Amino acid sequence: MRGKQSLDVLYQSFADRMTLNFKAAKKNKTIRNIVNHLDTIQFSNINYYSIFNKSLPNNTYFMSYTRYYAEEQSLILYLTIMRKI
Repeated sequence: MRGKQSLDVLYQSFADRMTLNFKAAKKNKTIRNIVNHLDTIQFSNINYYSIFNKSLPNNTYFMSYTRYYAEEQSLILYLTIMRKI
């Protein structure tokens, strides 16, 4: 989630006068930084640590991750409510 937040902050800092190449370079640098810090996350499958060695994730990856966890929280809330019934 911090990775998506980093990208959100970056995108909000972009000015119209910035070139697309400059924006892309900044985005790639930020994503590379996010990927380089994946070792702080504990994965149950060790193969996930090297998943981005060949190519960087794109915006869709981060949006999907966010959407997944938003739905997960809704499911947890639903199950908690159902247990009380």
